[in-house]
Amino acid sequence: RKMFELALINNIRDSALNLLNIKNMKIKIDKKRVFISSNQEHIPRLMEMLPYIFGIENFSLAYLLQGKKDEWIDFILEHFPKEYKNAFMVKTKRVDKSLPYTSLDFSRELGKRIVDEYGAKIDLHEKKHVVYVEILGKEKALVYFL
Repeated sequence: RKMFELALINNIRDSALNLLNIKNMKIKIDKKRVFISSNQEHIPRLMEMLPYIFGIENFSLAYLLQGKKDEWIDFILEHFPKEYKNAFMVKTKRVDKSLPYTSLDFSRELGKRIVDEYGAKIDLHEKKHVVYVEILGKEKALVYFL
């Protein structure tokens, strides 16, 4: 497995360097996922390139957020995709189980704030418009929209 992961990282790095001339990019593997970070200006071109790299099954643009829970919610409200207003769902995964709230508590709070802010409709069977939140610690979360 490690050999395939290293080959995938090399494919991503080589493609970014040779095709897009992106030199300052960080790639890291964590729990069977590959995280790529780069300057904001390179993100659109990277996202166009990634589907063509052998070994990538799927990918999402994710935001690594620092700060408190209310700051994460404010960020999500700011970046909430307009096309999600007709039907969306929130999925939360809490890595740090010592926090004083559950994943479901956070999902409910975030969902309520989105409904209050945008009049959006929650649909727990929605598979196309999902707000994913991975709570990595007391002041760190990963957010992506699918």
